[in-house]
Amino acid sequence: MKNFKKSFKHLYRNNKYTIIVLGIFLVLLVLAFASYNLIFPNLGKPVYGNRLNGIENVKISKDELKELGKELEKKDYVTSATVSVTGRIIKPIITVKKGTKPEDAKKLTEVLLKYFEEEYVEFYDMEIFIKNEEKESGYPIIGYKSRNAKTFTYSNAK
Repeated sequence: MKNFKKSFKHLYRNNKYTIIVLGIFLVLLVLAFASYNLIFPNLGKPVYGNRLNGIENVKISKDELKELGKELEKKDYVTSATVSVTGRIIKPIITVKKGTKPEDAKKLTEVLLKYFEEEYVEFYDMEIFIKNEEKESGYPIIGYKSRNAKTFTYSNAK
């Protein structure tokens, strides 16, 4: 034990600054790691948390979204329609022809509701954005349906 104490004192005397710098470095490393965890506590965790649980049972493919867009475009007053999904929200963006009445444009939500089976309608929220080729009054129209609601509610963006 005496030899160990002597060798430790000798090691400390000969490498005093190196040991001090190494100790400071270790303390700074621990502080940096702790502050990083304080600043970014959820790094690596899912963005939606557990809100998407069960989505694998009612997954919507890209082909289904394209097919829905084509279904919406079958209406003679629709010029274009694209549909996307973000999390649990189905988002169609539809452009209608000049002169289309807002009441007729709102009927596009019926196509949306008929296209999906009941389990999809009950799982996903829907947000429809309808715009006109020309800048006409009453457009754009935004419609929203919660998964718990039976019908859409609308508001004009203007």
